[in-house]
Amino acid sequence: ASVSKTEGRGFESLSPCQSHHMINALEGVWPLGQGAVFEALNSVLLTDTSPQSFVYRKTDMATVNPLQFIQQVRSEVSKVVWPTRREVMLTTVMVFILAALTAVFFAVVDILIRGGLQYILSAFG
Repeated sequence: ASVSKTEGRGFESLSPCQSHHMINALEGVWPLGQGAVFEALNSVLLTDTSPQSFVYRKTDMATVNPLQFIQQVRSEVSKVVWPTRREVMLTTVMVFILAALTAVFFAVVDILIRGGLQYILSAFG
């Protein structure tokens, strides 16, 4: 006996998320980067629905030598806004307080459930 709720009611099964031609097209490619998605939406993706339009080939990616890569990483890290010592201390204290409150809450719930179960079991025992 089948457990399907739609069997025999005219429903067709859904197509798989990735068809065979999409899987074959994805061999040797890299997924789009986050920035590239927004650039591609206005031009390629809205007009071209072929599997190749959704990915960049490895050969299309820019190659950067290790020295340039390290310079770019240092440049990006310098743009990061790091939290102040006061902000770190406040958020750390908040985490400890909320962890303690959560522990107390679950301890109380545990005690109530244990007491309720003991009361119910003592009535039948």
